[in-house]
Amino acid sequence: MATLVCLGALAVTVCGCKKEQPDLTLDDEAVRLDAYREVHYPDAKQLGDHTFYKILRNGGSNEHPADGQWLYFDVTVLDLDGNLLLTSSRMVAKNYSTFDAATYYTPYYKSVRESAIGGYLAQVLRECAPNDSVLVGMPSAVYKETGLGGYQKYQSVLCYITPRRVVSDPSALEATTIQNYLASHPGFNAHDKIYRAIVKEGDGATVGESGTVWVTYAGYHLDGFLFDTNSKEAAIANGTFKEDAKYNLLSFSVKSDSKVIQGFSGALTGLKIGAKVKLLIPSSQAYGESGSDKIRPYTPLLFEITVVRWQK
Repeated sequence: MATLVCLGALAVTVCGCKKEQPDLTLDDEAVRLDAYREVHYPDAKQLGDHTFYKILRNGGSNEHPADGQWLYFDVTVLDLDGNLLLTSSRMVAKNYSTFDAATYYTPYYKSVRESAIGGYLAQVLRECAPNDSVLVGMPSAVYKETGLGGYQKYQSVLCYITPRRVVSDPSALEATTIQNYLASHPGFNAHDKIYRAIVKEGDGATVGESGTVWVTYAGYHLDGFLFDTNSKEAAIANGTFKEDAKYNLLSFSVKSDSKVIQGFSGALTGLKIGAKVKLLIPSSQAYGESGSDKIRPYTPLLFEITVVRWQK
């Protein structure tokens, strides 16, 4: 089983089954995309490089994201044959029979700037407001620049996007999210740069300032979605258990181990073997502004950990 607390990756999106495509060239792709637009969306606004867009529904808001602001948005991406490449919608995934309990269906969270999502998509999103619905047609080379995932060479895409929320200060929003969580979940105390709640006191040796610790863990978003675990019990309870997965103990240095997120450094010091603890870890001590597949940018995380072993 992949260990997400290590700087690894699990897929966040769902890929639908696709028909096999004949070998295409860049010119073939452009001709096909242009023809698709002319037939289905002749009144769409054309941008450069065969990219086009059409606002399908006006959501009634006048709040347009400025360059550099952040935006939550739902997105569903299809190829020109109608095959699902990815979606942030649980309902869409179920409709396409690609739903997976291990996939996190939640709006994307991106900075509206060229370097983050590509120039064309940034341009389109700046013209949209929350709850608008917009279709963006892109050749594969343009789509690749968005970083949304599911890119395939010479495969043009149709992106159906609904902006949800404009955010001017993502750090401030995250801080508010953390404080709201702490207010409704008593028992946490500040512990260095994270928050720690002891669920059960252990009865073994005390974890020191150094050495190696072995643990079971379950990592959650604050909404309760399990994104990774090495606990068979947690996987079963959350409907993500797989027979071929390996649920082995995670070992790491008590302090400063590059194979786990920064928030784990020193987090277990002073606990006894057998202790169970919850760690609320801000994104600055986890995946930060970049995120990591199932982890959106500026996302605080919750870990439930049992200390199994410690060695000096």
